[in-house]
Amino acid sequence: MRDISSLTLKDRNYNVEDVMKSIMDTYETRYNEIVKEHENGDREVSYELTGKKSLTLDEDLAGLDEAFKMRLANLEGYITCQQTNKAFENGKAFIAFITCGDPDLETTAKAVRAAVENGADLIELGIPFSDPTAEGPVIQGANLRALTGGVTTDKIFAFVKELRRDVKIPMVFMTYANVVFSYSAEKFISTCREIGIDGLILPDLPFEEKEEFQPLCKQYGVDLISLIAPTSENRIAMIAKEAEGFVYIVSSLGVTGTRSEIKTDLGAVVKVVRDCLLYTSDAADD
Repeated sequence: MRDISSLTLKDRNYNVEDVMKSIMDTYETRYNEIVKEHENGDREVSYELTGKKSLTLDEDLAGLDEAFKMRLANLEGYITCQQTNKAFENGKAFIAFITCGDPDLETTAKAVRAAVENGADLIELGIPFSDPTAEGPVIQGANLRALTGGVTTDKIFAFVKELRRDVKIPMVFMTYANVVFSYSAEKFISTCREIGIDGLILPDLPFEEKEEFQPLCKQYGVDLISLIAPTSENRIAMIAKEAEGFVYIVSSLGVTGTRSEIKTDLGAVVKVVRDCLLYTSDAADD
């Protein structure tokens, strides 16, 4: 039987042995059936448009490999989509936000590992942007220092790939839509899955325009995290019903930063969100 090690799922401590065994058992059974049919000379493949067609054994087995690669990719995407939920398995979650590259990626790596060691359930990694419209002076300063230091999206991807050697908790990117667009949305989101990023938060992406990214996120198993703001009002239910991973509730109007008081009735917003979700979900406050 041919080597199918390249088809194995990149498992990050997720127990998928039973599912994997079922898939591989099916592969082996189908493999043996195809080989036997070719030996007997009665192997034909039917196509809807072109009718029956004879294939060589190598062509047939190559098709089998492609079919099972797709099954494993779908399984991996499903598993990845569940990981942001894992942060809330025990109720409330400690979510740490860290700007990548402030002042350098080596320091960021130390900060991420320190957060994990001190109980972080999920890490939000900020990808610096030159015009962070939702940020106050603190995070704006972090973005500027990181960009001045030469941080790029590619460097951050390589950095996260290295982090994933030992950091096992869910991690999501927080950045702006233009960062994803300028990189190529499909290339950006597919790379997220390859390096182990579980979700994507785009604070400047209106709910009505999420279809620019949603199909790709579903394809590659990356949660597109929905944001609900105090101004969402009648749209809260609509946003909550389609939420993935968790719901990010913006606690107050304006940019990020310290507040002397929060006037938003967060309890009422959370109640609407919880009432609208079909399955157990969780909310993260800014």
